[in-house]
Amino acid sequence: GYIQSANKFDRTQAGASSTNVEIRQDLVEAMRLLRAGNHTMDDTAWILNSDVWAGLMNKLSSSQDTTPFATELLAGRLMGRPYFETNQIPNDQGAGDESEMYLVKRNYMLIADADTLRMDASRDAAYTESGSLVSAFQRDQAVYRLIGRSDFYYMYRDGAVQINAIDWNS
Repeated sequence: GYIQSANKFDRTQAGASSTNVEIRQDLVEAMRLLRAGNHTMDDTAWILNSDVWAGLMNKLSSSQDTTPFATELLAGRLMGRPYFETNQIPNDQGAGDESEMYLVKRNYMLIADADTLRMDASRDAAYTESGSLVSAFQRDQAVYRLIGRSDFYYMYRDGAVQINAIDWNS
């Protein structure tokens, strides 16, 4: 993988669900691991699934009257660092409702996109419409698809931290 194993850990949870204190400890641990690799915190950001974001937004304080992460998240930050949401991070791991999140040095990430698209066409293909499988052949249709190519590379394996088994969205 792109991230060294020493920079991966499971979220903390002593009880039935993670407490705000445990969540904060996990976020601080991610920051500590990045600093332990002699990386500065400038140009760092969190990358998380939108379900994890919603879980943090809804997480109530122990007195059940405030949402300690909501104000900062609405301002586009988490623990003082910007965050990015993507649904490319799975949210069906572990027991089926777990996800992962990352703290990364953005200037170490390289994303390469090809400047061309490949197009395929088929008159025999099928597609789903309103939950039903539809045959293009039966409807005298053609099905087209466009495929773009991209690649990802991380320059320093210890320049990112991964928190696993997150179920803060439940």
